[in-house]
Amino acid sequence: MQTTLKHIDVGSAFRVGIVLYGLLMLIFGLVYVLFQGALLSIMARSIPTDSFNGASALLTGGIVTSCIFYGLLVVFGGIFGGIQGAILAFFYNRTANWIGGLKIELQSDDHLLDDIERDTYTPKRSDL
Repeated sequence: MQTTLKHIDVGSAFRVGIVLYGLLMLIFGLVYVLFQGALLSIMARSIPTDSFNGASALLTGGIVTSCIFYGLLVVFGGIFGGIQGAILAFFYNRTANWIGGLKIELQSDDHLLDDIERDTYTPKRSDL
């Protein structure tokens, strides 16, 4: 059964974009912070031992800065991802009005739908 996707709700695209990009930044930002921490550790070890205070300051300041950057990356990545999702949904809706939407094929499992309807059924007072 082919269906045409004619409209994407801009608000829902914004919410999905926030969560999706926030999670992506959470994962890939952590990889970045760990990589940067490893580089700072290597740099701190390469400083001669007679200037140990400078090495520990470099390592401590770098880790604190990396953690702050990581938090900002997740927050702003989510916000800008949500904005991007809303803009893409807006332009998709305009394009779908001009040339038609995406054609997709949907398949449903009738047993799953029956189970959901049975589980969510709430009897009315007239049924009791």
